[in-house]
Amino acid sequence: MSFLVDIVLIGILAAVVTVYARKSIFSAGMGTLATAVAIVAATVLAPLAAPPVAAYTVTPFVEKTVAGEIADMHSAPHLSTAGETVAALPLGDMITERSDGYLHLLSKYHVTPEAVETVWRTEGSGVAVVRCIAAPLAAVLAETAVFLLLCLVLMLVLQLIVRRVEQNLPPLRRYRGVKRAVPLLFGVLCGLLWSWVAAAVLARVVPQTAEQLVFLTPEVLEKTDWYRWLQSVNPLTLIRG
Repeated sequence: MSFLVDIVLIGILAAVVTVYARKSIFSAGMGTLATAVAIVAATVLAPLAAPPVAAYTVTPFVEKTVAGEIADMHSAPHLSTAGETVAALPLGDMITERSDGYLHLLSKYHVTPEAVETVWRTEGSGVAVVRCIAAPLAAVLAETAVFLLLCLVLMLVLQLIVRRVEQNLPPLRRYRGVKRAVPLLFGVLCGLLWSWVAAAVLARVVPQTAEQLVFLTPEVLEKTDWYRWLQSVNPLTLIRG
């Protein structure tokens, strides 16, 4: 599986370089700048925009999935909402007894038994327990989705501005000598930017979803040469702190 990750990441770089090889120096340079600005802006804005997006999209889906898994542990039916599904279940006994299935569920969603116990003691609500278990995965998925969407939207908007500016410039002469390689160099840089985005997404999502994905785990990523190199020099990790 690790070689497939390498192929995808290298393929992103190759695809961007191929596109940029046909661009002018101005278009390639400004396109790379626009991509960098879009990625940095998305990195900063995603944590701010993700919570309200998660509340209406990702969180209900993850909570319903968690409630369904808890219902399966008690051979109970799946109802229309997470709250209805767990309302009549003996969650107090489940939390106190800490069965292997319950502990596996918490491990799958990267939540500690102590955190769930605290929520149960303070709120005593099945909905609150489900929300506690689902929160880490929902937050990661929502922030990652918002980050990718912002990257693409901001990049497209900035690229449109660059194109309008380029249309008002005088026609460019054909490049000769070293100048022919300049768009390619910008393509390599832009390709690295998108490769860093892909690596950052994998680094965020895979540890949280390893149980669900099965074939794509942190151990697989650590065996992926290109991914490991990208992460070792990934500037997005510095921006995100």
